[in-house]
Amino acid sequence: MSYCVLDDLKKQVSDQVLIALTDDDGLEIKQAIIDSAINDADAEINGYARTQYDVPFNPVPPDIIRKLSVDITLYNLFSRRGFDKEKEANIIDRYNNAVRFLKDLAKGTVTIGVTTSSGSGLPTPAPPIGMSFESNTRIFTRDKLRGM
Repeated sequence: MSYCVLDDLKKQVSDQVLIALTDDDGLEIKQAIIDSAINDADAEINGYARTQYDVPFNPVPPDIIRKLSVDITLYNLFSRRGFDKEKEANIIDRYNNAVRFLKDLAKGTVTIGVTTSSGSGLPTPAPPIGMSFESNTRIFTRDKLRGM
């Protein structure tokens, strides 16, 4: 199941923009290109989220994951055509914010409010780090030194 759908994208940009981004002839929205951009966005989300969560999400957390998928999908679609940095600065900013959030998610500094494989809703803690020492048997002891 995809984290966002065409209707989610239409809430952010017009049909004309989606046509321009997906159809070289400028006639219609090409669903196959939309689906490919969504799949790429979802794979990027899963790549970051898998460090803390079981992915793909099922059910999908309704708000934040959908928003991230929309932002990354739109960035992917605009990337097909190249960016006019003045006109599409908002798309670039939203993508950069999404990636920043995903990096924090991967580190465990933010959560998305779903349970993890540990069932706690918080990232599974890393195993404790420690040290152990092992030494050889003592060669010299007080008793052995007395006889010398």
